Amino acid sequence: MQTATILFALPFAGVVVLMAVSVTRAIHADWEDERRRDRELRRKMRSLIRE
Repeated sequence: MQTATILFALPFAGVVVLMAVSVTRAIHADWEDERRRDRELRRKMRSLIRE
């Protein structure tokens, strides 16, 4: 009975691992976008101050 339960749960464990990887990649991409927007905003603010 335990073996059947473990074998039945393995596909779900795989799905959970794939979801964790997907969420990690999405958070990283969002973080990079935020850093890029922040750099652009700082660059614009510096150009306004210099003018």
